[in-house]
Amino acid sequence: MTSNNLKDALGTPRRSPVNLAAEQAILAANRHLKYLNFDDHGFSVLDVTPERAQMDWYVIGSRSTRRTPVTWARSFQTRAGTGRVVAVDRPVGR
Repeated sequence: MTSNNLKDALGTPRRSPVNLAAEQAILAANRHLKYLNFDDHGFSVLDVTPERAQMDWYVIGSRSTRRTPVTWARSFQTRAGTGRVVAVDRPVGR
């Protein structure tokens, strides 16, 4: 479902200064990126309709637990014909 992340690769604690600095540097160098999380594990769901496209990001608890909790983290969408990506306050269907 999800692979190792920067925290796993470096053995750093969650939300460490190293990980946060890496996220900020990448975001600053890539204006088209809106969201990075190098600490948690999870997945995203893309929902496309004729009116808009929306991506919802979810974080999972433990990768080794079959029934691990799933928590909504962030959502962004773009409305048809706008060319703008904006944060939205809930995932599709809520």
